Amino acid sequence: METKDRQQQYLEFALGSLEGDEYEEIRDLLARGDQECSRGVAEARAVVAGLSYAAPEATPPAHVRKRLLAAVAEPRRSRSWTPYLAWAAAAGLLIFAVLSGSRARNLEVELANLQQRYEQLSGEHQQILAETETYRQVLTIVSAPGTRSVSLSAQQSPQLQAYWNEPLGLVLAGQNVPAPAADRTLQLWIIPAQGNPIDAGIFRPDDTGRTLYITSPGISISQAAALAITDEPAGGQPQPTTTPIWVGQIG
Repeated sequence: METKDRQQQYLEFALGSLEGDEYEEIRDLLARGDQECSRGVAEARAVVAGLSYAAPEATPPAHVRKRLLAAVAEPRRSRSWTPYLAWAAAAGLLIFAVLSGSRARNLEVELANLQQRYEQLSGEHQQILAETETYRQVLTIVSAPGTRSVSLSAQQSPQLQAYWNEPLGLVLAGQNVPAPAADRTLQLWIIPAQGNPIDAGIFRPDDTGRTLYITSPGISISQAAALAITDEPAGGQPQPTTTPIWVGQIG
């Protein structure tokens, strides 16, 4: 009898479905202590025990149940995994590893996306806080007692408006302001009644042409005669190098 047929007998014996001469043969081998038969039946019982957890509950026929109980009641001997059981275990571990690895990679991607979204939201939050602080300063300066308003006009550009309060600072605001070249910047100057222009900082309009710039002049408004804006190389200059585009007299 071939090995495969014998293994099938072991499984049917463990399930309680082996009958006739084949059943008696296995019983006799077990009674004589045949090692190969004992090992085969023990391994078959292990397989049956494992399948019992995956199979739905069912009530076996009475004669099958009787033989299965009798088979289980027989003395157990030491088990040794056959190649079939070893391959089944290895396959199960491989599937688990593949699924676990795939899930781990998915979690890593999800975590990276969440981190990126968090950083984006954090950046947007910081930008909102900065803009809120800017608007608060603008409102404080514009609405404070003693603030002076200065209009800066240009021949071919929209007018800008400056609000100057000595203890609080100076606000420069405008809409649709043309942006200078990438390697250039706009620079604000305070023109004193006497002496050279005083640097009041550099700025650029945003992508929509909006300008909202806050600075702290290093001079008293009573000493200033005008405000001017020139187009200068990036980083600004100690003194104007071009003709002012915008000029506003302080009356």
